[in-house]
Amino acid sequence: MKPMTNAVLMFAALAVASALTTPVFAQGPASATSAASSVKDLKAQKRAERKARRAKKNAELKELEERGYQPGGSRIDAPQPVPQMPASGQTSAK
Repeated sequence: MKPMTNAVLMFAALAVASALTTPVFAQGPASATSAASSVKDLKAQKRAERKARRAKKNAELKELEERGYQPGGSRIDAPQPVPQMPASGQTSAK
């Protein structure tokens, strides 16, 4: 056979072999549903974290407003931070 004919036959055999085999990275229906459920779980977790951060921020803002902070007011000074209470097992040394 001629060299060109061998190359054409080799290319054709390779094309047929690759068309008949399933790629390793292809996902079946079972892995697609588990991936979708993990994405839903991840989104739900992020949503819950975002909601908790927003609730914490709103509680801190409400506390500041109760102590006199006016976000839209003309005052540029904010109230002083609340002193932290010592833990139940600790006493303050005076």
